[in-house]
Amino acid sequence: MSSYRLGRYAESITWAEGSLNGSPAYARAQACAVLSMANWQLGHPAEARQMLGKAEALVPDVAPKRGVDNFTGVWWIDWSITRIEINEAKALVESQSPEGRPDKP
Repeated sequence: MSSYRLGRYAESITWAEGSLNGSPAYARAQACAVLSMANWQLGHPAEARQMLGKAEALVPDVAPKRGVDNFTGVWWIDWSITRIEINEAKALVESQSPEGRPDKP
């Protein structure tokens, strides 16, 4: 996320792709959110929407029930942070067309 925030979109894709395999679901969902936003900023809307869909599938809008999928006592923190990142990606992708971006390459 820090690479994305610094405007280093290609670098953020490289970092996020490393979390897609073998990581917990929340880490994968956060990586998908970063991939969605970075691809959007780079003018790749299809990839951005695909990654957003994967993030949504991994961590749905509705919080899971306590004890489901072996969540620990702080599962809601992971869920909340991940949902914030997914919602940010969703707002970006749904708010404008890539062609409408003022910084389009």
